[in-house]
Amino acid sequence: MEQPRIRVVLVEPEGKINLGFVARSAVNFGVDELWIVNPKIPVDEEAYRYAAKARGFLRKAVIVGDLSEALAGVDVAVCTSSKKGGRHDVLRHPISPEKLAETAGRWRSIALVFGRESTGLTRRELSMCSIVVSIPANPEYPVLNLSHAVAVVLYELWKHRAGSPETLYEKADSRLLRLVEDKVRILVELLGVKEPRRSQVILSLRHILFQAAASRKEAQSILYLINKCIAKSGETHADTADN
Repeated sequence: MEQPRIRVVLVEPEGKINLGFVARSAVNFGVDELWIVNPKIPVDEEAYRYAAKARGFLRKAVIVGDLSEALAGVDVAVCTSSKKGGRHDVLRHPISPEKLAETAGRWRSIALVFGRESTGLTRRELSMCSIVVSIPANPEYPVLNLSHAVAVVLYELWKHRAGSPETLYEKADSRLLRLVEDKVRILVELLGVKEPRRSQVILSLRHILFQAAASRKEAQSILYLINKCIAKSGETHADTADN
């Protein structure tokens, strides 16, 4: 079974020790790429020293200025956060690393996005991901050190990368799932759904689509239904305009 290509993305890392330890964990668990967004510290010999035998991997890290650049070319982007939103904050409705690992095999490539040591990821950055992951921890102190969080998520993925039984159906790819999301945007606009409910609906559907191990046929069936709704909604609007 072909395994997904894993890209670790660090957004504005602030410590050389963490940077080196992240590189070590990445090599420990077979990560393919390391991308660093606007680092706040130089990636220099001190960071390489903490990377130990992973210094060669760290030297090959791709440094970019914005998260959008680091997410280019991957099937699915997974953001991590220690904060869990309330029932109305759809943006922060996370799954566990274990749940992520169970469905990771359906993607050809995954970007795992980790935020700043001090403040984590912004809401804008979270909105750029299709899945949000949170590591269950003591609610009195749920924030893990950056390098520890990276190691936990990578370990869960590593356990499943050995290969689970292949499914008997063709999985829905990211292109098809994004097409479904685009059609939902059109539908909610036709229906006159206002903010903030519009964004909540779109985010909710995105999370469901990318977290579930849907088959291609299932996704196509959902797309068929949405297209029928769009067509019907368009007819209704036309009738109203004529009257």
